[in-house]
Amino acid sequence: MQKWISNLLLFSLLALCFSCIKKNDTPPTVLAIHCLDSVGNPVPGAYVAVYNDSTDLLNNINVAYSGNTDAKGNISFSGVKAQQYYFLSRNHSCLVNWGAQKTKGALEANKTNNLDVVLTGYGTLIVSNISKNPYEVKIDSTVWIPSLAAGATMSKIRPLRICTVEVIQLSGYTTSPIDNIYPINIQQCATEIQDVPQ
Repeated sequence: MQKWISNLLLFSLLALCFSCIKKNDTPPTVLAIHCLDSVGNPVPGAYVAVYNDSTDLLNNINVAYSGNTDAKGNISFSGVKAQQYYFLSRNHSCLVNWGAQKTKGALEANKTNNLDVVLTGYGTLIVSNISKNPYEVKIDSTVWIPSLAAGATMSKIRPLRICTVEVIQLSGYTTSPIDNIYPINIQQCATEIQDVPQ
């Protein structure tokens, strides 16, 4: 009888201890990204890098979360903070997310936040300064390289289209600087090389 009472007391004590353990029923905050191509097909195997701020995205540093999309173009990151995120998605077929590069605002806490991302084609532009003088380089009238040193080469991925590259000589001229404009047709997975000057 005493053994039975001891067992009952032990069982009651254990039941009391387990009932005091608080269960966490709060769901995690999830960032779920669905990568699609321009016609709405899923993009499997796309690499997705998520950053905490735009500076990290622009410099490609301090990746907060990363991974590859599954066969249906999906990837999710669970247990993230409820904040705004910046991201870059690209794949081996030269597709990248040009338009959307950040969440619309802070993620809703304790919910799955779904985001559709459209990936479109890109090519690579290389500008190589083959002269002995520095040049300013503009793409579509916007300064890309303020001063491309003699012998230097720079590259940048660009969306698929014809763009204009303008090169302006910064020094080493006698009367007026060289100011040339080149139309460049950026094609998917192709590298276009422009020597300066040509």
